[in-house]
Amino acid sequence: MLHAKTLVDLEGRFAFTSHLQAAVGAENLFDTYPDPNPAAVNPTGTAAFSNYSPFGRSGRFIYGRVSYDF
Repeated sequence: MLHAKTLVDLEGRFAFTSHLQAAVGAENLFDTYPDPNPAAVNPTGTAAFSNYSPFGRSGRFIYGRVSYDF
């Protein structure tokens, strides 16, 4: 049985000038994982989560970004 999951993404941006911006953020902020694969489809224990999860199987992703508009 699959269970519903709630994901939270968060990003903060700051404009230094009208051309220069910076951002930091996180996708899947609370590190939510999909339901584990049942033992019948994971006999070796090496594939804990499905590759076909709609939100991936890697958990939280944190990033930083700087952009400059010409």
